[in-house]
Amino acid sequence: MVLPAIEAVDTSVASEIEESLLAELRQRFDQGHNTPITLTIKADDEKFIAGLGGSTAYGWLLIKTLWVAPKWRGQGFGRALVMEVLSDECELVSARTMKPPVMPHRVDATQQERRFG
Repeated sequence: MVLPAIEAVDTSVASEIEESLLAELRQRFDQGHNTPITLTIKADDEKFIAGLGGSTAYGWLLIKTLWVAPKWRGQGFGRALVMEVLSDECELVSARTMKPPVMPHRVDATQQERRFG
């Protein structure tokens, strides 16, 4: 079998790909809970110092964003957000796996993956 050429396309196609996936999932599985999630940690003098955004869908937990302000990194705030969302959502989600959001160019990506399993 010869694969067709793979091409990079405009980012607008990403929503079409996502819609195709969601349509297939809706056909094959019960949706169950589909809950948006946004958590933040605030310091007294700042708007927020860390945040997590994601959702639950089809029995999975999807963490789309996890961010900690540079001066607050390395103090466990990111881990606290992930642990909080896991404990809050454990009854809604039979999460089969959870992968943290990791950018391929991040040197510490492997360490981050190991911390969260």
